[in-house]
Amino acid sequence: IFAIALNPINQCYALSGGEDDRGFIWNIVNGEIHAELGGHTDSVVAVGFNITGEYAATGGMDGIIKIWDSNTGKLLLNLDGPTEINWLQWHPKGNIVLAGSNDGMLWMWLIPSGVLMNTFVGHQSSVSCGCFTPDGKNIISASDDGTLIYWNPKTGAPIYTIKPNDSRWHHNPITCLSVSMERNLVVSGSADGLICLSHLQTGRIVQALDGHMDSVEDVSFCDCLPLMASASMDGTVRIWDLNNYSVRHVLNHDDAVIRLKWHKNSPIFTTCSNDKTVRMWDARSGACMKVWKGHRKSILDFAMTP
Repeated sequence: IFAIALNPINQCYALSGGEDDRGFIWNIVNGEIHAELGGHTDSVVAVGFNITGEYAATGGMDGIIKIWDSNTGKLLLNLDGPTEINWLQWHPKGNIVLAGSNDGMLWMWLIPSGVLMNTFVGHQSSVSCGCFTPDGKNIISASDDGTLIYWNPKTGAPIYTIKPNDSRWHHNPITCLSVSMERNLVVSGSADGLICLSHLQTGRIVQALDGHMDSVEDVSFCDCLPLMASASMDGTVRIWDLNNYSVRHVLNHDDAVIRLKWHKNSPIFTTCSNDKTVRMWDARSGACMKVWKGHRKSILDFAMTP
């Protein structure tokens, strides 16, 4: 299983996508399959529910995004055009799907009509990560070519592009990014372990953060304290103090850390790892509060109720 999401309204239901070219909607209370979502011809690597939980999206390495009725499991739309899908995201306030592709482009569709609203051309290589800004007004994306682009979603034009020709910027594929509207910052991580902070509105590079010894797999801002966390293939999570850009804590898994998520309005966050565990941490003290064991192989994604 490569990707998982919870229905934001009815959190008894989860959506997963896997190597068997299928998606599933699960009842997580009793563990039963609510709907099998077939039809992809390659691995399903990205999934998500829209804001009302009415629609489910599955994105595949076959270049297809399928839109489903999450109640009935009925296929509503096939969205095609891209090559291999890397990620997808629903708009935070509306029925719009955004996806990043191996073809170096972003694609945005209106649901349920399936109308292609815009394509975004500017990266020279695979679009590895991206998202709507939390207010839904802009789009930010990053690529294997080391560029980060801030987009106008209405025109499809870049507002600014940060390129690897700046010595303080990434010179390797960018693997992950996250946005803080409150701090007006973007954090990005790359395959060489570098983390960069940039100004959301202007693209000015604020700070480069060294420390990880391998690829940075996930980055995220705490929403209640001036902290940012980064997870790496080097088996560590680093907690960064945004007041002075110093490392507050270095926390250890026994293998690569793949995902991290902060709890809402809390200094607590959760991680998953190739060491087959999920762990919960307190960023203030660096203490590991809980370890969940049970998986027999690497945990590639997780989702949390609020």
